[in-house]
Amino acid sequence: MLMGSQPEEKHTSIAVHESSSSIASRDRDALTNAVDKQYTSLEDFRAQGELFIARQIA
Repeated sequence: MLMGSQPEEKHTSIAVHESSSSIASRDRDALTNAVDKQYTSLEDFRAQGELFIARQIA
């Protein structure tokens, strides 16, 4: 961080998808490389997402 500059904000990305097998292989690879956390179903996100987000903002 440079003197006098604003503190750097950290961003976290989350992807929720129901059927990763329906995503083309190269797109799935790009998604895996781009996002910080993936959930393979909405139910999984509902069960674990709130805790993950709470840890990220703590």
